[in-house]
Amino acid sequence: MKQIVLAEHGGPETLTSEERPPPEPGPGEVRVRTRFAGVNYADVNLRSGRVPFAVGLPLVPGVEGAGEIESVGAGVDGRRVGERVAFLSLRAGGYAQACVVPADHAVRVPDGVSLEAAAAVMLQGITADALLHDVCRVGAGTVVLVHAAAGGTGALLTRWAKRLGGTVLGTTSTAAKADVTRDAGADLVVRYDAFVAAGLSLTQGRGVGYVIDGVGAATLAGDLGVLRERGHLVFYGWSGGVPAPVAPMALVPRSFTISGFQIPSFLGSGDASVATRGARVLAGVAEGWLAPRIDHVFALGDVGSAHRALESRETSGKLVLDTS
Repeated sequence: MKQIVLAEHGGPETLTSEERPPPEPGPGEVRVRTRFAGVNYADVNLRSGRVPFAVGLPLVPGVEGAGEIESVGAGVDGRRVGERVAFLSLRAGGYAQACVVPADHAVRVPDGVSLEAAAAVMLQGITADALLHDVCRVGAGTVVLVHAAAGGTGALLTRWAKRLGGTVLGTTSTAAKADVTRDAGADLVVRYDAFVAAGLSLTQGRGVGYVIDGVGAATLAGDLGVLRERGHLVFYGWSGGVPAPVAPMALVPRSFTISGFQIPSFLGSGDASVATRGARVLAGVAEGWLAPRIDHVFALGDVGSAHRALESRETSGKLVLDTS
């Protein structure tokens, strides 16, 4: 099989293609014949070394994909060869024509949902599920600021927050991205230099209840200026650079809270499991209200171009690799 290997941190050129035998699933695992793999900022950060944890190299990047089960490990019940599944792989491995994952991290893809769409939503959809239900608890009347609202995660956050009854202010960098964000249901869309004034105007000066920020350094100061009293800012990414430290006393006057977010912290058993969260996401895709917007599909061997496109911040929606 063909796979993409990261042997050293650096630019997109560090991603190289090689041939290897497909991995064998161990107990409790399945091997998926991957047809499509999602491309995420998490992959870019991993490649460049901008992650807050140690990474053992070499490795095969990619944390999500979709295809068919082609082999089942010992002790796995209720799964069959040929079953269409989408997976979340926290140990990476998705940039390959086959990937071994825990059986409960491979979620059945509903009829009518393409493997391409399923591969595009696993990480970002599960992220949106956790951010809106566990961290921000969005409901009717909640005002949420979503940065980079035309991106893969931003668009899903916008659609889901509206589904929950929230009011969404979205930021984008171009007119074309603003159109994408409006199509996702945002109530108001502005450029990055206008979101503080827009948020205060939208809320009659009170400020927004939540800021969901995947940009980082460039938006931090404005985030603190647009939050309402007891508002909550959550960082789930840093595409615009790592945010500067915030002095705890700066949060005291209006009782702000700031939190970080990494999806492994929000995965567990029951309602928080990959199987349950992933099924909710794919059900939303099947029902039409959470359908991803796929910007471009790249061949697996052209993964470097996919990373360059994502880092350019000129894409609107999701980038996907065709691994077939």
